[in-house]
Amino acid sequence: MKLPMSDAEIVRRYRNALDPKKAVKILAQLNGAGTADITAALARSGITPVQPARPRKAQKRLNQQLAQELYKRGLDDNEIARIAGTSDTAVYHWRYRNGLPSHAKHPRQNGKEGGV
Repeated sequence: MKLPMSDAEIVRRYRNALDPKKAVKILAQLNGAGTADITAALARSGITPVQPARPRKAQKRLNQQLAQELYKRGLDDNEIARIAGTSDTAVYHWRYRNGLPSHAKHPRQNGKEGGV
C-alpha cells in the first residue's frame, strides 16, 4: 500500500515519538493505513518497533463464601486459590482480615531449621 508519508518520514516520526509503543498506531491513523503497513515501512529501514505490553489478565475476585467453605474443610491457601480461581495472596489477605490461622501443611519455622 502506498502511504502518504515516505518511509523516511515515518522513521523520523517514530524515532521522535515520546511513546514508541503507541507511535505505530498513531502513524497508522495519520496515514489511513494499518499497523502492519507502518511496521513494514519501519522494517524496510531496519527498525523493529517496540511491541506494546500485553494487558494483564484480570484477577478473579475471591468468592468469600466459597473460601469460607473450603477453609472449613481444612484446605490451605494454595488449594483454596486454585479452586476459587484466584491468587494465593488474595486468599492470604482474606484470611488475615478475618483473623483466621493458616492451614499450611509445612508452616514456617521463623527461619530456624529443626527445633534448635
